[in-house]
Amino acid sequence: MGSLILAILASSSIALLFKLTESRGMNRYAVTCGNYVAAASASLVAFLGSRASWEHAQPGRVWTELGPALAGTAEMSAGGSLGWALALGVPVGVIYFLGFMIYQRSVRDCGASVSGAFAKMGLAIPILASCFLWNEWPGPVQWVAIGLLFIAIVLVNYPQEGKGFWESVRWPALALFVVGGLAEGSTKLYQQYGRPEHKEAFLLALFGVALVVSAAPLVAGRRKPTPSELGMGFLVGIPNVATSYFLILALQTVPGSVAFAVFAAGCILVITLASWLLAGERLTRFEAWGVAIVALALVLLNLGR
Repeated sequence: MGSLILAILASSSIALLFKLTESRGMNRYAVTCGNYVAAASASLVAFLGSRASWEHAQPGRVWTELGPALAGTAEMSAGGSLGWALALGVPVGVIYFLGFMIYQRSVRDCGASVSGAFAKMGLAIPILASCFLWNEWPGPVQWVAIGLLFIAIVLVNYPQEGKGFWESVRWPALALFVVGGLAEGSTKLYQQYGRPEHKEAFLLALFGVALVVSAAPLVAGRRKPTPSELGMGFLVGIPNVATSYFLILALQTVPGSVAFAVFAAGCILVITLASWLLAGERLTRFEAWGVAIVALALVLLNLGR
């Protein structure tokens, strides 16, 4: 349980660090770039230390094996799996880059509590997508949870006094929900067709692409990043990497459904309390109900697996 608590604290600290970087007006590209320097470095170490055999690997075979694999008539070879890891890592790296950029904007415009909740509820998107792609239908409890998530979206975006509907919509938080869901779904997409021994190659490609995409505007732009901006980004990257590490450790002793339920609800609780105590962030009545319902829905979503 200690590893699970550390995973919750590490994940929660990302939103709180974004609260700090946004309050200081730091360059989002620099913060994102620094984060992916840490993530890419960690994935490179994992890749070099992996036990997968790269001898006679033929990643180009993915283009002939992908069709039968998608149709469910054949599995990919080792070479095809490696190619799938590298090919999928490119678009997913762009999605991760966009997710981090949107997360920062959402923390500024919607607050850390709402942003943290909407980032976690993206889990519903791959669950719904699995219905149509792989005929994996949620159970009754999960359908209730998904319904609660959409109720929470309505509550958080409920028209505020003196504002119209469109003015009250939390667009950054909604975008974070969608992009976060696509990022969550990418892992499922890799696991569905790729081999476990190539997951390090997938992560290296993913974080490497995210690093290049985030660094490109810094190289081409007139405003150069400051060491403090890059350093803060690297600081964000440490808990980002640590979250996955501690969560993997927790899954060795805690059942997956329980671990993910406690992790999701715990992160929302810690972010909300810390934002209130440390940054004086206040939620409206509808936002508070929305965040609480998200936490409950995520518990049901994971326990209903």
